[in-house]
Amino acid sequence: MEKECINCQQSLSGGELTDRWEDGNNEYAYVICPHCRFKNILYDYGGDDD
Repeated sequence: MEKECINCQQSLSGGELTDRWEDGNNEYAYVICPHCRFKNILYDYGGDDD
């Protein structure tokens, strides 16, 4: 994953990934930035593609 944080523009490499519905009610996957702790939503990641 070579994406940047939309908050601090640092690499999201090493961030905490939470998949869709993993925390109970998150419709989209997200990565918590390891630098600023911002939650970056990954709209096109995972899930069921029917």
